[in-house]
Amino acid sequence: TLRRVDVMEAARDSDKNTVLRTLAAWLKPIQTALPNITLRNDIIGLLQLYAESDKEALLESRVGQVCMKLLNSPEETRDNKLRLRALCDRWFRIISGESDKGRPQDYK
Repeated sequence: TLRRVDVMEAARDSDKNTVLRTLAAWLKPIQTALPNITLRNDIIGLLQLYAESDKEALLESRVGQVCMKLLNSPEETRDNKLRLRALCDRWFRIISGESDKGRPQDYK
């Protein structure tokens, strides 16, 4: 499986945009098939480490678009959809400049 230690070591030598772009490429469905569930679980977990990414990295990597495709897929698991929704909501607030005040951190 994908180990967080391996990715974190690679991330140390790369910028956020490169890491986000790489993770998005691994998550992107090929035609209509989703990547392996274990891989998706691991990568979504890694993306949660980048929940506070800067606006430029998020826009350039297009990771949000890939996550939205997974979020809208009927084949994605409920747990992953919850995690993806929280990530997409957080990233939307970063891009739009909205405040987190008054919003629960992990709502369902």
